[in-house]
This record gives sequence, C-alpha cells and structure tokens, in this order.
Amino acid sequence: MHNPFAPNVSVNPSSYPNAEWSAQTERYEKLYKYFSGESLSETIVADNGEDKVKYPLKINLAKVVAMLHTHILLGEWNDRVFNWRVEYGTGNAADIAYLDQVYRYSKMNSQMIRQLLTHSVLGGHVWRITSDSTIPTKFKWTITPPEYFFPVYSSVDGDLLEAFVSMTLSAAEARARYGITTDQDEVAYMEHWTKRKCEITIDDLVVKTTAVIDGIIPYEYIPRANLAGEAFGLSVIEDVIGLQDEINLRLGDAGDAILRETHKEMVVSNVPGGIRSIRREKGVIDLGVGLGNAKPTVHDYQKAAIPAGAFEFVNGMNEYLRHTTLTPAVAWGEDEGSQRSGMTLMLRMLPMLQAARTNRAFISDGLSSLARKTRILAKYAGVNVGTTSDYAPDFAPMLPKDREQIVNEISLLRAVDGLSDERMLDLLDVPENKREEELARIRALREEKNKLEAKLKVTQGAGNAGSTNTNSGSNGSGKAQQQPGKSGQSSKQDA
Repeated sequence: MHNPFAPNVSVNPSSYPNAEWSAQTERYEKLYKYFSGESLSETIVADNGEDKVKYPLKINLAKVVAMLHTHILLGEWNDRVFNWRVEYGTGNAADIAYLDQVYRYSKMNSQMIRQLLTHSVLGGHVWRITSDSTIPTKFKWTITPPEYFFPVYSSVDGDLLEAFVSMTLSAAEARARYGITTDQDEVAYMEHWTKRKCEITIDDLVVKTTAVIDGIIPYEYIPRANLAGEAFGLSVIEDVIGLQDEINLRLGDAGDAILRETHKEMVVSNVPGGIRSIRREKGVIDLGVGLGNAKPTVHDYQKAAIPAGAFEFVNGMNEYLRHTTLTPAVAWGEDEGSQRSGMTLMLRMLPMLQAARTNRAFISDGLSSLARKTRILAKYAGVNVGTTSDYAPDFAPMLPKDREQIVNEISLLRAVDGLSDERMLDLLDVPENKREEELARIRALREEKNKLEAKLKVTQGAGNAGSTNTNSGSNGSGKAQQQPGKSGQSSKQDA
C-alpha cells in the first residue's frame, strides 16, 4: 500500500528548508486526522485502569466546516465547475477550445471538487501538467497530493525555482513504469525539478533524466490566503481543532451525567450486614430484613445532575466556532424560523462570501498560470495553440440569485435603452465561452425585428395613400361636393 504521507525529503539542509518541509508534513498529517475523524478515536485510561474513548460522541465539526467552505467556492454550478474567460489580450476561440479539451480529458468537474476540498482542509492544492501522447491535447492536468510536494520559491519574485515530489510507490508500479525489481513491498520515489532538468530516482537510484522545456516546472501549487513570504496556505480547520475537542469533551460529560442519573447506583440501609448496593431491575427487588423496628431504606448513592448553564456553554462555543470559521448560522441551515429576502441572505453570508472571493483570487491566478504553462508546452509538442493571451477561470455565482428580480431589472432598463447586450448577459450569468454566440443571436433577432417593423411601416404607408386617393372628392367637412351639372341648374334657378 502507498504511504498516505510522504517521507521527509532528505537533501542538503544548508541548501533546502528541510525543517520547514518536515513541519509542514506533520501539519498535513494532523489536519488530515481531524478531517477524517481519526483524531476522535483517541483513547485515555479510565479510573478502572481500562482504555476508553476520549471523545465518545465523535462530533466532527472540522469536516463540516471544510465542506461548507468547499461548497461556497464551487458556487451554484451546473454542467461545469468553471468556464474560461479572457484575462489578458484579445483572446482566441481556438485557445479556449483547446483549454476546454484539456478540461474534459482531465475530468475537471470531479477533480476540481476533490482539489477544492483538499484546498480547504490542507491549505492548498497541487496540479501537475502530465504528458499524454494518446490524447489530442498532448497534456492533461492531474492531482498531486500537497504532502508529496516540496517547493523552493524565489525570495525575490516568488517564482518556483525547484520542486521535489517525494512519495512511496508499490513494487509493482516501480517494476511496470521503470523496470525496477525489488524485494521490498514499496520503494521511495522522488522527482527533482529545476529550471534546466528533471531527475527521477527510486531508492536513491537515478532512473530517468529529462530536459525541462522553456524553464517550465510542470507543477502549480495554489495556496489558500496566506501572509506574504509564506510558502503554504492556511487551512480552514486549524481554528476548529481546539473548539471541536472542547465541545466533544463537554457534551461527553453531559452524556455521562445523564447516563449516571438514569442508571445510578442505589443503596439500601437498615438491613443486616450494613449498607449494600442494589440495582433497579425489572421485577421484584428483595431489600432484606430490617433491623429491629427500622425499615430498610433506599438511598441515591450518586448524584449526577447536569450543572446549570452547561448546554448554554456548549451553544456559546458553537456560536464562537461559526464566527471564527466565517460560517454564519444560515450556512448551517438555520433560517431562524422565517423567510428572508435575497439582500438579507447576502448580508448574513457576507463574511463567508468575502473569504470565498479572497480564495477564488488565489485559485484564479493559479489556474491562469497552469493554463499558460500548458499552452506553452503544447506549442512545443506541435499543437496549434496561441500563447499571446491569458485566460482565467469563470466560476459560477456563489449564492442562488433572485431570477425574477434580475429579469424585472433587465426589462425596465431595456425599455429605456439603459442596458447593453453585454451587460444583460453578464447579469444573466451567461458563460464567457457562449457569449459571442448569444450576442450574434440577439443581433440577428434585432435585425429581423427591424425588417419586420420597416415592412409594416411601408404597408401602413401604402394603405394611408390609398385612403387619401379614395377620399379626394370630399370637402374639408367630409361632405361630398355637388356635381357640375346640378350646380349649374341651381345657379339658373337662383337667377
């Protein structure tokens, strides 16, 4: 089996940050244990000397918080997690078509979900540009677990100067891929990338050396928001750890108190032989014979009432957990018993939305860099793709939009020519790669409407002209004029 966490990279400590890498590996392991719930299986020694589970309720708030932040990052997507938009330059339809192909061959919908969950839990995620001669794009994007990736960044401009990728491979995979035969079940695999070459070793034996194209190291580590100069991002669950432990302990204490109160020890006095224990069971309980005139008396041996305010204390910790993780109550499904407007929902979700926008900025820059590196490598591999423009991911909205309100706003603005076609498509969240097609359709419909209106005006104009000719014998009052002959007769009679 593969080791879930890579061994520490062993290189010259005077040249590489081994201590930082080792500390980060330990941090990854702790974060993973809290997300998976393994940390909730910790045991302690009970009063009777036996081991017991420290957190019997096993409430895993770390996993819930990580899932909530992952879902808000993904947004309200349908067919694709993201589309491509032009970030810099004029853009090229062929470039976007190529990136869409890489997206499909990389199975990005499912891979992005896994990567963004890793991003939330471990504070970042890693993409690898993997060569594949069997697909038209020649390259695809694959996942490298962050605990296998050990980068060296420039202190001047933050550029990735070197990278070690260290993991264990099964003996079968080592034999199939590199022809290495070993008696061990696993071997230590390492890639060492620089701007000039890549060297692959197995158990310290160099098995492959390749030149690096255009100085591109085919890895992209995308951190969550972190401080300047920090190599690794901050996990969303690091601030959950202490609160989760405390909530589990206090609710466990409350559960123990309820258990003791429900099944508490009972004793009987005033019986021969002194006080003795009894258990409340179904059926009849023999309390024994009393001493003299004293009757046997049953007493509560253990009082285990839950202290007043215990649950208020736990609820307070839950509320603080929501504050410190920027996950408001509504994100946990609490609507406070009434419907809220879209604006109210947005305001309540604002802390979480701001955190998501911040992390989307890091993700957008990372995927833009990944796309640029991939197109450069593809061009070297003979793929007809451009490298003069840059492209960035266009994610779905993070919250459901009030479509009725948007449509009403568009209708009012379009009625007074106060909204462009481009802005209308933006409000309707039409994907970037489909906007040109939609704009062409709108223009065609508008031209057809204009032609029909022009034709209608011509038809109406012809009708008005015919009506004028028909009524040309009428006077101004609309009454028919007298014929000349009759007019003459009238004149003679008058004379």
